[in-house]
Amino acid sequence: MLSGNLRKLVTHRERRANRLAFTLVELLVVIGIIAVMIGILLPTLQKARKAANSAKCLSTVRQLGIAFVMYTQQHKRSIPYYNINTADAEELGLWIGQLRNVYSKVDSSRFCPEATSPSVFPTGVGDPREGTGTAFTAWGPSAGKYKFMGKQSGSYAFNGWLYYYNADRTSRGGGGNLENDYYKAPVVKRSADVPVFADSIWVDAWPQPTDTPPQNLTAGGYGSGNSMMGRFCIARHGRAINVAFADGHAATTPLEQLWTLPWKPGWKTPRPIPALPLK
Repeated sequence: MLSGNLRKLVTHRERRANRLAFTLVELLVVIGIIAVMIGILLPTLQKARKAANSAKCLSTVRQLGIAFVMYTQQHKRSIPYYNINTADAEELGLWIGQLRNVYSKVDSSRFCPEATSPSVFPTGVGDPREGTGTAFTAWGPSAGKYKFMGKQSGSYAFNGWLYYYNADRTSRGGGGNLENDYYKAPVVKRSADVPVFADSIWVDAWPQPTDTPPQNLTAGGYGSGNSMMGRFCIARHGRAINVAFADGHAATTPLEQLWTLPWKPGWKTPRPIPALPLK
């Protein structure tokens, strides 16, 4: 009697286990549903990540803008100087070294979260792209032609028209007439419109109204002369970059609007605005 009941109990449990178990077809169906859900959610998650990085970048570049204001206040209205020809150039020749004296966190504020990896051209001696970043890589370091950069790296550029030039470098396209060709510190006139820092593939730039966009918005354009806007014209945050202005505020700026900002005195917005590549 007991053995019969035991067999019935075992049989009942086996039947119950069979009812609760997944068949192979059911398991494959569940896996397929999960895969579809991941495919639907992944682009949304990627967009959310990029939006969060863009917001963090905007906050970071704003800190640099505030550091610039602090520097001018603490150095008798002087603007960070440009020096690449002396022994201490690697430490003090770029805006990074200058701002470090007033803003100790400048080193942690040099990177956009979308461009933290170092340049893919760090040691290309003789290569004009040496030390150059992209929309999604940082500029620097450099071990060759641009030794003044040294081990320094970052994701933002300083508006070169704002530099104070010391005795080592007294002109940049303006014939050395600093009073007429360059902003004086503090930048009072239109300070809310004057760019100081922005997402970039290089450490600084001197844009011109006649500059043309780069052929590729991911690679950007290192350029010189009439193409320095290519250092800023990158699709790092969609088709926009983050810009800090001379009054301390920062804003996400569509790439087309870069040609409307007064990068230097006497800036004349071109009409029409240069057409940008599709990608």
